Amino acid sequence: MLWLYIDFPSLQLDCLQGDTPVSAVTERNYSNDQAIVIVDSKKNCIVQLNESARTKGVQLGMGLGMAASLTHELCVVPYQMAEEEAYLLTLAEQLYSVTASIALFPPHGLALKVGDMLQLYQHLTAYIKTINTVLASFNLKTNLACGYSVMSAQLLACAGVNLITTDQNIMTKKSADLGIKQLFITDKAKNSLASLGIKTLTQLQALPVKELTKRLDSNTMEYLAQLKGQTDKSLPFYQPKHLFEHSVELLYEMINLDLLLQPIKQLLALLEVFLLRRDYVCLQLEFHLYHRIDGISHVLQQSLVVNSATGEYLSAQWLKLVSLKLSSIKLLAPITKVNLLVQHFQSNTGEINDIFLGKRGQLSFAQLASLLANKLGDEKVLRLQQGDDHRAELASCYRPFINCSTNKIDRNNNNTGKAISKQIGACHTDSSATYSVDKQLLRPSFILAEPEPLLSNIRVLHGPERISTAWWEQSKDKTTIQSFNGEATDGNEPIAEHGYQRDYFVAKNTQGQCCWVYRELNNQWYIHGYFS
Repeated sequence: MLWLYIDFPSLQLDCLQGDTPVSAVTERNYSNDQAIVIVDSKKNCIVQLNESARTKGVQLGMGLGMAASLTHELCVVPYQMAEEEAYLLTLAEQLYSVTASIALFPPHGLALKVGDMLQLYQHLTAYIKTINTVLASFNLKTNLACGYSVMSAQLLACAGVNLITTDQNIMTKKSADLGIKQLFITDKAKNSLASLGIKTLTQLQALPVKELTKRLDSNTMEYLAQLKGQTDKSLPFYQPKHLFEHSVELLYEMINLDLLLQPIKQLLALLEVFLLRRDYVCLQLEFHLYHRIDGISHVLQQSLVVNSATGEYLSAQWLKLVSLKLSSIKLLAPITKVNLLVQHFQSNTGEINDIFLGKRGQLSFAQLASLLANKLGDEKVLRLQQGDDHRAELASCYRPFINCSTNKIDRNNNNTGKAISKQIGACHTDSSATYSVDKQLLRPSFILAEPEPLLSNIRVLHGPERISTAWWEQSKDKTTIQSFNGEATDGNEPIAEHGYQRDYFVAKNTQGQCCWVYRELNNQWYIHGYFS
């Protein structure tokens, strides 16, 4: 089986340089040719470096003290294996749209099973071109090598040998020239082979297996068998996630919100590709802003939730909402990492427009509400919604136009999100907040804020209809009307009396108005509303 191994030798550094805007570099008085190195604190050596550092004499494996003596303007970034593994998953996710079987080799390697894909692409050249097209947008340094065993392809790629071929003789010749130090075996095994005078893979493979078994451990022998393709290696294959999560680690601390939009823009671009491939839209984005402490670890500093009243997938639309949201907050500390998390999605059913409405504004009603809510705050943009109480004064309430609970979509439901965006866009009521109402009940179009004593003669047209408090609230004297966010209002808000029993009538007064009146148990009459 033919394999293609892709090695990313400087994955963390390339992602850092790609995610940091040029304006951030100039703000910190750094030039674009700044020498940058990634240092492994456990080994106290340089594991990744850019071309500028290389031209100044800095080399891989060099200690930090030696590197600092070669150049005074050296940007040092701690090596984060978890960050590299997160980037690797992002690359696997992007490649999954063009190739099927992807094996993960953390922290900076991917193995692609080519044999199954040649039936689709017909030729290896077309397949490699498609892979390079996907990786080109990330601007990463890569080493690609083919092999008829995944371990041989890994050996060639990690040794810096770029080999794209299906000729097994060429692969064997290239592998034979590699040294023992480049094998993925323990140092103890390498020393044992060096004591025998073995320096190349050709010399190693010329020895009898029985002689090697006496000097090498079982794990090393298994690796050598996998290298020849005699045994298969158990591989962890990539499985698509049911959520979108990606992080951007910044090369410099950012305190300017305008500069922070650049890495956020890159995250939204990845999200747009993710949604387009699945024909999804989303209603909520969660941004987590991190600050670095002790120069190594990241600590969550702030969280930012951006909502949309209608499902969006375009990065440009989300960027407008994020910009408005950022304009209303203040950073508590310099930011060194930005994380985007989207957990819930819905199918993109499209927008249905009436051809008889004619040309309207560029923004839909729901999009306008989203802009206002992210600029002013969710609690400032409200909509009238039915309450869950049969009493007229509590039968409706104001709630945020963007209801966060509607973002929680069941991914296993085949009818996911078909009606949610329509309900929100048209200010319809969520089914969970409605109650069954008899269509024969007569309710006025206009309800008075407070019932007023009835001072004129009336002529009863319909009634009576008795409305009384529920039995479980009979013992209460008063209750507060719930505010739009579900919290109890303060003492200045209107209150509703409990324990009442009223007989409502539809009546007409002396002015010809159709009124909704009621009679208390003490025979006191009040007017509560007017019919249109």
